[in-house]
Amino acid sequence: MVLNKYIILLCLAFSYTGVAQTQPYAGEYTASHGANDAKVLIEYTLSLRPNGSFLFHSYRKNNNGLSPDENLYAKGKWAIEKKNQLFFYINKETDLDATHTLNFSKTKARYITKSPRDVSGQVIKTSLLFYNSEISWVKGMKLLKTE
Repeated sequence: MVLNKYIILLCLAFSYTGVAQTQPYAGEYTASHGANDAKVLIEYTLSLRPNGSFLFHSYRKNNNGLSPDENLYAKGKWAIEKKNQLFFYINKETDLDATHTLNFSKTKARYITKSPRDVSGQVIKTSLLFYNSEISWVKGMKLLKTE
């Protein structure tokens, strides 16, 4: 009976540890390029959920009157590969559909934040910097954490 209680306690501790590791990374990340009156306005939104899933949205507004606005979406899973390095992957059968057409497989990003040991007055905004992706315009993209 006592052994069962220890096993349950151990299982709970491991499940909490898995969720706790994603907590600092989870949240909303955004970037926008161009002003509302510019010829082209591009907005990116990435939502990293604590359960390891993600949603990505790219919105391109064309103010030239010639091209329609463009919305691109992706969904899938994310994981911490190494400290401060995130890896994105998808299941082609469940994550790709008529709406979610972007394949984030093999996409990697670096989590950037101010070190707790840094006592300088330097401001470093928490962000994700994508350094590897099979989607050419994702590589080099930087998204700032909003929450």
